[in-house]
Amino acid sequence: MLDLESYALIEDMFKGTLNKEGKTQFEVDPRMVFQRQSLNLTLMICFGTRLGDLNDPLLAEILHVAHSVST
Repeated sequence: MLDLESYALIEDMFKGTLNKEGKTQFEVDPRMVFQRQSLNLTLMICFGTRLGDLNDPLLAEILHVAHSVST
């Protein structure tokens, strides 16, 4: 699980450095990537499933609800 999530984290960080033309930009906001990694580890341990895409609407909704609850 850690290997899969670590690979996905690094891959998403790399993809985040590319702009629409495929050229490298050097600004990446890693917060969403780390949030998805921690959520995926929890989902894999508890339920045996994971969210594969950063643009998944379910991921955005879960993180929004968790943020609302924690504040």
